[in-house]
Amino acid sequence: MSKKKVFQLSKKYFNYFQNKNIEALKKIFALNISLKDWDTKKKGRKEVIKFNLEIFKKFKVIKVNVKEKFYVKNFKIICFIQICLNNKKLDVIDIIEFNKKFEIKSIRAYLG
Repeated sequence: MSKKKVFQLSKKYFNYFQNKNIEALKKIFALNISLKDWDTKKKGRKEVIKFNLEIFKKFKVIKVNVKEKFYVKNFKIICFIQICLNNKKLDVIDIIEFNKKFEIKSIRAYLG
């Protein structure tokens, strides 16, 4: 997978997330996706989608501002982002890994 493709896919992911586009997220999540953040750990598309829906219900406004992106070999990207949840701003480091089908297979998020 090219560096350009990884950057494009990560941009789509953040846009879908901030726009609460659950149908688009379903299409880019691998069946065996794993998600780990500072509060939770989820495994499988169904569980990750459910978790996202809970976030979307909890926060009326979600904005993602990507500060920096670094491509890592083997289908990975590290993104330094600022997420605005209603009026609360969080600095987060996301490590996103893609599979060979261009689906997200892993998201690890760290407060930073």
